Amino acid sequence: MALEKNEEFMPKRVQHYHDYLQRALPGKVFVKYRRAYIRNISYSLQYMEYISYIMTSLPTHAVIESQLIKTFVITGSSVIESILWMLLKGNNLNKQLEWEEIQKRETNKFTDSGSDYKFEVTHYRKLENPVDVEMKFIDMCKRAEKTKILGFESEVYSKLNHLRKLRNRVHIHSVQHDRDNDFWTFSRQDMVLMARTIISVLKADIFSPYPNYENMFDWLVAIGNEEPNNLMQSTAKAAIN
Repeated sequence: MALEKNEEFMPKRVQHYHDYLQRALPGKVFVKYRRAYIRNISYSLQYMEYISYIMTSLPTHAVIESQLIKTFVITGSSVIESILWMLLKGNNLNKQLEWEEIQKRETNKFTDSGSDYKFEVTHYRKLENPVDVEMKFIDMCKRAEKTKILGFESEVYSKLNHLRKLRNRVHIHSVQHDRDNDFWTFSRQDMVLMARTIISVLKADIFSPYPNYENMFDWLVAIGNEEPNNLMQSTAKAAIN
């Protein structure tokens, strides 16, 4: 379906997202290629804004809607992950490797009380300068909650675990039963939860005084204010599936 000329979508400028984010995120002294990181977050926010526009302005089939919600959730998770990584890195709270593994040695097999055993010895060398270790999203979430990097009152920590599991649905082969598919997994409620979580992040103390927040993220607030009717959604999906 083509949009009419007067219905052309006009998203917030990437630079406006960039300006909002860069005030709070660590400087290039702490994060190499800082501009590229913030730019990618800004692109993702603009893309999420577009998804929200599609879902509110155009009629969509239930299957397409579930895929749009999935994309919204996965993209939003990437936004949160990137912000957490930059904050942890900038505050020297990211995971680092201090010892480098050199080699492993195994002993010959020996038998004791009827069972076979062997020893394994790992040799490490202490690094002069610790190096950063790539952190998994779950590790970032745990460290962020432990250090309260977003502030002691942030609600984001309680929401991240559910969203993290949904984010892993990017691996479409990871299914456990016949109904374990995207159509039944993703609902409007997940989109609302993601919107509320990102709002919690963008309204954390580190971003205060939140310049132009209401205008920049009106689309996100609108989603976060929704109260999805799960019963109606389930009934509609059952009729289609």
